[in-house]
Amino acid sequence: MAFELKEKGNQLFKEGDYNGAEELLKSCWYLAQALLGLQRPQEAYEVAIDAYRASLAAKNVQTENLSKAVLRAKQQIWAQKETARLREMNSTLASVEVLIESDLNRALAELQGKLDRKEIGQIGFVEDEKALREDAEKHTQNVRDAFRIASKGDIQERVVPDYLVDGITFEIMHDPVITPSGTSFDRIGIQKYVEQAGVDPITRTSMTVNDLRPNYALKAACEEFLNKNGWAVDW
Repeated sequence: MAFELKEKGNQLFKEGDYNGAEELLKSCWYLAQALLGLQRPQEAYEVAIDAYRASLAAKNVQTENLSKAVLRAKQQIWAQKETARLREMNSTLASVEVLIESDLNRALAELQGKLDRKEIGQIGFVEDEKALREDAEKHTQNVRDAFRIASKGDIQERVVPDYLVDGITFEIMHDPVITPSGTSFDRIGIQKYVEQAGVDPITRTSMTVNDLRPNYALKAACEEFLNKNGWAVDW
């Protein structure tokens, strides 16, 4: 599906149908959001990353939304890997988390039944579903915190802070620079983009490479994080 959307978008841009391309990019964003809600981050990533690249090249208004969708998808993919890793480390933790998931799935099934029987509306369903998932995530995090303390840090979820991640490559930054709008990017990616497009990727205002300034504080934070968390190079 991601490939088909990409091809359709490219064709619309070639034909000069910018309104059609705009609607397609917006549809891609909605689709990615829906897939994320269904806990299908790999599919969401495939849809969002192609749409993001097309939007970036076209200087489209959907670029920022799609960028956030890509980052969320990547975070969810990593979170799934972390869940598998932690459960392999401790069978008791795995058992407790499976119970939390079972309770969540049962509650979601009951909620779906209420919707099917028209006991609740679509808006109420969405709100209740979100609340159930958030509650399960909170319980899971509390359990992991308890196991982390009990294991003296051996069992600990690994997370990359959003502010260390480049908004173009979606990798941890090594040489961050800041744009006039106040957004930081890794130097190589943003220089290449600005040289080609001549605009800020977020605000779409005109700018040149000379407008970029080093972000020394963020660079130090990135270096410190990578030095203490060698696993992060594979994020």
